[in-house]
Amino acid sequence: QSGGPKFAALTNLIEGFFPSAPPVARKFQFANPSHKELRASLEIQPSHCDMFAGKKVMLLISKNTHLIWLRDLIEFNAKIHGVNAVLIYDNASTSYGLEDILATAAEIEGIESAAVVPWNFPWGARGGPAEIWDSDYAQYGAIEHARLRFLLDCEAVIYTDADELVVPNTGKSLFEAVAASPSGIVGYHSHLMHKINAPETPLLRFKDLLYAEREPHLLR
Repeated sequence: QSGGPKFAALTNLIEGFFPSAPPVARKFQFANPSHKELRASLEIQPSHCDMFAGKKVMLLISKNTHLIWLRDLIEFNAKIHGVNAVLIYDNASTSYGLEDILATAAEIEGIESAAVVPWNFPWGARGGPAEIWDSDYAQYGAIEHARLRFLLDCEAVIYTDADELVVPNTGKSLFEAVAASPSGIVGYHSHLMHKINAPETPLLRFKDLLYAEREPHLLR
């Protein structure tokens, strides 16, 4: 609707085309010379960068994260950091549908644009005992896809896991800190939270976790 928020559920990653583009520029074709029966084609997809142009975006990859947690996360980033757009890659959730995620984002004051991308790919190898995270391909693919398909014209991006809040301790929002950084990048320490004296409830929320480890866990 004119003047209202933009919300889009992108239900198929390999549909769409450029009507005005010449045929040679509309499709990639892949073939195995040794097995000619193995062929595949992929339509070039339209850009959706206009949805997020000039926006302060929260980017998230999520699988079955409770919708209350999603709401709390988006609302926190909107109020504390000034996020006004949300881009979520849903990694084959089974607890709800894409429209449920969009409905959750639409309820939050200040969110002007949101999109949910079905990202139904295996995550890849986890960190393992050595904590070497170099093969979680679904994450790297989603981040690069988001950059090129949606975020080339945005103002800035916050990317965290669904269970992480970036709490400023300098009086600046994360976007203000990024704007003041010569490199345009800001790193921050992470502290694990514990449910000490937390209420007995089936669903703990961020506000229920009040105690953090003194030493940082990792550097983001």
